Amino acid sequence: MNIRAKLFLIMFFIVIMAGCTRRDETRDIPRRRPASVEIEEPEEIKIPAYTYGGSVYRNPFSPAAARPRDEDADELFARDLNLAGLRVSGIMSDRKSKYAILSGPGEYYIVRQGRLLDEDDRMVSGVAAIVSEDKVTLIIEDEMTISLPAPRW
Repeated sequence: MNIRAKLFLIMFFIVIMAGCTRRDETRDIPRRRPASVEIEEPEEIKIPAYTYGGSVYRNPFSPAAARPRDEDADELFARDLNLAGLRVSGIMSDRKSKYAILSGPGEYYIVRQGRLLDEDDRMVSGVAAIVSEDKVTLIIEDEMTISLPAPRW
């Protein structure tokens, strides 16, 4: 046998003899206990409620070329309106009533529950409105009646 093989066998026996102990003999391995760690609860994050500040901006649905109005007025009067150029843009209905959208040069109106409302949801005084399937009838100050036909799709 060559020297390398003899050296390997000697090393092998040394490792076997050093590593083997009697079976009834056990070693106690000290176990490390984890250090006590205090877990802190995260602070509750309070998210502020969202508030829409759109009342300070222009209504995106009203045309930019609309004539200026008194924004503080709660209602409009029929004598202040140009009803000659109005046309019916659409008629909608739900279970309770019918609605209509009237558009004119530079402005629009909504007919809801027999009332004519402008784009700022202000009631036009002196105007009553009747919405039917094929037309919208405006009764102005109990004197004049305008019948606007609905568009044919």
